[in-house]
Amino acid sequence: MRHFQVRHIVEPLNARHIDYPLANKPLCLAHAEEHASADLVVFLDADILVWKEPQAFVLPEGVDIALVPDGTKTAASTGPGDRFEDYWLKLYDLAGATARPYTTTTLTHERVRGSWTAA
Repeated sequence: MRHFQVRHIVEPLNARHIDYPLANKPLCLAHAEEHASADLVVFLDADILVWKEPQAFVLPEGVDIALVPDGTKTAASTGPGDRFEDYWLKLYDLAGATARPYTTTTLTHERVRGSWTAA
């Protein structure tokens, strides 16, 4: 990691949502974006291995974020009547999101409410 000048930062970034560990991803990205000197900030889960320069991460002009749908439904909602629907509607409200789009999972090809992974 020294070769790539990796800095390991230990800071309590998730003080407001300590009981919700999934908040760690967007909070650490916001922190990195604010403090990093890099033009591009990417979050990958620990089980992701990158073999070569990830050119697809370079976004077109005017595009600020790229997301990948989850592979399977897991805790996503298929819409009204799904046991996870209330959870997602509360998350949308918490984030102030007025759009509630659907996407398709990458492995099982299920139609679910927007539920994206970190990688």
